[in-house]
Amino acid sequence: REKLEEALSPLGGRALITGLGSMIGVHILTEEGVDPSKPEGIMKFRDKALMEALHLWSLNHGFAYLSPDSPHLFLSTSHSLEDVDEFAEVIKAFVKEIL
Repeated sequence: REKLEEALSPLGGRALITGLGSMIGVHILTEEGVDPSKPEGIMKFRDKALMEALHLWSLNHGFAYLSPDSPHLFLSTSHSLEDVDEFAEVIKAFVKEIL
């Protein structure tokens, strides 16, 4: 989680990580200050274009989740620390690309 938060840090408060353990959600929002404990706020202020771009970017870099409308994913049922590191690097590269 820390590595993902670091990868998303250039987006400031517009990026949130939710979830528990290996079930995570990566959210990019149109506004800062959205309460991560309130799903209705996350859905109301999500940046649809960037979420779609992140979804496609992730697919093209070997990480799949259902859809940009449902940003929750499992890295795998048995992932390694290297898998976590690789996912964080993919997210970091995406943020660098969009900024």
